[in-house]
Order: sequence, then structure tokens, then C-alpha cells
Amino acid sequence: MFKHLERIGRDEAIRLQSDRIADRLEGLGIPSRRKKQDGTFFKVGLLSGLAKQMDEQFRHIMFIPAVAVAERRQLRNELTYWIDNILPNKGKYLRYMVITCGENVRIYDDLKAEHRKWTRKLSDCF
Repeated sequence: MFKHLERIGRDEAIRLQSDRIADRLEGLGIPSRRKKQDGTFFKVGLLSGLAKQMDEQFRHIMFIPAVAVAERRQLRNELTYWIDNILPNKGKYLRYMVITCGENVRIYDDLKAEHRKWTRKLSDCF
């Protein structure tokens, strides 16, 4: 019961942070939401199958917390499935890590080049 309430609180906090960041981005002229006139958006529960129509949706900007959380959740679910089903006998010995750091990229700089540079640094370590 309390875990569910904690999750609702975390989800609401992430939503408020995302709204604040999206408002600031839009104030700088960077569109960060897709509105209803861009199409009809639905949020569908994978387990329940329940569908909810949404008036707006965040654009795929990883800087917005709600978008980043959704991306990490999908990756975590795929990785968990792979460990549990593809490597059932070796999964308990498998180790992995997620790195969520790096140097800041100035706005309008070449993000792909910076990403390649950071990935190269990481590859050199291993």
C-alpha cells in the first residue's frame, strides 16, 4: 500500500519537474510538447490494457525527466527479460552497469560528436 503511494508521489514529482523544464524550454523558443492539433495521443497500460486519451505529450527530449524515465524503464525491462529468459542459468552471475554522466553539451553544439567522443573515452577504459 505504501509503496504504491510512494510511487504516485514520485510520478507526480517527475511530472511537475518535467512541466517546469518544458515551460522553460518553450520560453526559449524550443518546442517541447506536442499538442492535440498535432494528432491524438493515447497512453496504454501494457498489463491492464487501459487506454487514456491525452491532450498533449512531451517531445522526445531526454533532458525532460518524464521522457528519460520512460526510456530507462523500457531499457531496464528489455534487459531484465533478456537476463531471465535468454540467460536463465547464467543470469545470476551477470553484471551490468549504467553510466549517466558526462560533460555538459552547450545548447546548439554538435551533440552527436560529443556523444561519440564520450563513447570513445568509455571504450578506452574497458
